[in-house]
Amino acid sequence: MDVQLTNLVSSAEKLLRDKRSSVPGRTGVPSEAQNAADKTEFSSSLTSRYLKVQETLGNLQEQLSKEQMKLGVLSEENNTPKEDLINILFGETPLFRELVENPNQDLNQLREQVQVKKDQLMDSIRKYEVESENVLSVGMLKNPENFRKSIENLSGKDIQMKQLSEKTIERLIQD
Repeated sequence: MDVQLTNLVSSAEKLLRDKRSSVPGRTGVPSEAQNAADKTEFSSSLTSRYLKVQETLGNLQEQLSKEQMKLGVLSEENNTPKEDLINILFGETPLFRELVENPNQDLNQLREQVQVKKDQLMDSIRKYEVESENVLSVGMLKNPENFRKSIENLSGKDIQMKQLSEKTIERLIQD
């Protein structure tokens, strides 16, 4: 993609300004105070979106682990009897909830269903990872220090970030 991140950020800020100026009862050109408020709103929405994507990724990765564990158990050479599969726990819940609800389900059919769900989870994770990287890139490009502090304040975690050089970004894109 040939679109530069700075162009995306500028476009997003312009949309925010246009949105604000189109509110009924408002006229005239936005003041510098309004521009600062727009930038703050843009930065905080980036931060909250980044944290939401990270939370979603965590949930999806936990679900993926569960599906991978199911596939591992179902693929064992000394297949575990169905009656024993029902007793395997993942955390505090049954790993094979499908067998608890339908004990007569065919294990080959179950294996196929688990594989399909695993593939869907992998696709979702990839989508959210790309979104996370994009939001992080825009945040770091726009105002790295404020973005990092916002994430630390909202997440309660100490986050170390550094600005990537153009050469590093170019190398990552080419790989």
